[in-house]
Amino acid sequence: MSTMRAVNFRAYGGPEVLDVVRTARPAAPRTGEALVRVHAAGINPADWRMRSGEVRRFGEPPFVLGLDLSGTVEAVGPDTPGFSPGDEVFGVALPPHGSYAEYVVTSAASLAHAPRTVDAIHAAALPVTALTAWQALVRVADTRPGHRVLVHAAAGGIGHLAVQIAKARGAYVVGTARAAHHGFLRGLGIDEVVDYTETDFTTSVLGIDIVIDPISGPYGPRSLEVLAPGGILVDVRGTGPDRGDLHIRAAERGLRVVELGFTPSGADLSEIAALVDRGELRVAVERVLPLEDAVKAHQASETGRTRGKIVLTMAPAPTDDDARHWQQCMDALWAGFDTHESDDFVAAVRALVAKRPADDAVAAYWMGSAYDSTGHEAQAAPHYRRAFAAGLPDELRRPATVQFASTLRNLGETHESIALLTAERAAATDELDDAITAFLALSLVDAGREREAVALALGALAPHLTRYNRSLTNYARALVESPNEE
Repeated sequence: MSTMRAVNFRAYGGPEVLDVVRTARPAAPRTGEALVRVHAAGINPADWRMRSGEVRRFGEPPFVLGLDLSGTVEAVGPDTPGFSPGDEVFGVALPPHGSYAEYVVTSAASLAHAPRTVDAIHAAALPVTALTAWQALVRVADTRPGHRVLVHAAAGGIGHLAVQIAKARGAYVVGTARAAHHGFLRGLGIDEVVDYTETDFTTSVLGIDIVIDPISGPYGPRSLEVLAPGGILVDVRGTGPDRGDLHIRAAERGLRVVELGFTPSGADLSEIAALVDRGELRVAVERVLPLEDAVKAHQASETGRTRGKIVLTMAPAPTDDDARHWQQCMDALWAGFDTHESDDFVAAVRALVAKRPADDAVAAYWMGSAYDSTGHEAQAAPHYRRAFAAGLPDELRRPATVQFASTLRNLGETHESIALLTAERAAATDELDDAITAFLALSLVDAGREREAVALALGALAPHLTRYNRSLTNYARALVESPNEE
């Protein structure tokens, strides 16, 4: 086919200027380039800043937006080593020939082989934010064991990756985030979290060696107050004319300020992929949308309330009839679970899952459940994560929460188990409440938080107790909440 789907924006403005169009496929790649069939494209704030006209470095519209991509190499240009047709890659494309398209030609030096342990959706969520965090912490700040790192907007696209990269480098990491994100961040291994809506971080954080700031504005001058002598503030929103005074203030205190815009780098992406495959870096995907919903993706990104990333997939949306037939086949397979050998059953589920789009939450859930049910919990966990990231329907999300939390407990991932159960329990209203509460209590015990576990259990029991044994419960609660005696 000589044409492809792509998202153009016709003029500077709001999300409504985005249009899905049918346009010519790119020409053959030249020396140093690769033609990639795009599977998915990540959404970054830079995308809507270009669309709005705030950033105009790529010329006048119309053109194709998008920076992040994952996909398969279709062809490479002459004298371009490192890749071959069929290779799975992730990396960066630059407008006007951006990644919101089914095919793109980009510099081979901006690509790397995709991590082996994640799907195309999660690979596409990584490049820009992971490069920004990596280059800030490793190339600029040279983060080392013993450093104290402060990450602002720690649950955001750049922030949650910066937290993990800093931890992988041996740093002590503090983050600012709303209370709703604290469980998520603890699951990533953060050491301290400051709720910026309740606490001024300048009064609670001191002796910081490195600040990662994706917010800019007043956060810059305030961050200087918490830096130790010789510390560095890395402003990852890129360069700007509004930061001259910040540099002067920093110099007066013996501090450094670096304005960092990421640099596409296949070499850095290869190191990032290795971190992912070692289990030291996990990208959160909050929402997956088809290419046709680029307007919704921009609207969601512009709220500034995204946990992790939003990703567009190039796969055409399946019809309802397709989904129903597929589910009938899956139901029939599970009905005969006891008649299969474990490996054969997992293979059969995998073959069915392969017929669904890469971002299908239900398919990911059943793949995780197949591994889980056959005793392969370590293999189950990534599939459960993909299912939750893609957005399970309510009728599956509730039982999946219990299954995934149990798997996480057995794998020793108690922080993530607690965060998952706590979030689901907040919305619990049916018969699964007791199961969720029980698993949450067990996870709290595993994490050494026995008092919280007992208090949780007592609170769950209270509505069911008579007035006679309720007094005993109140006495038990008083014992739990009283301070330990030396």
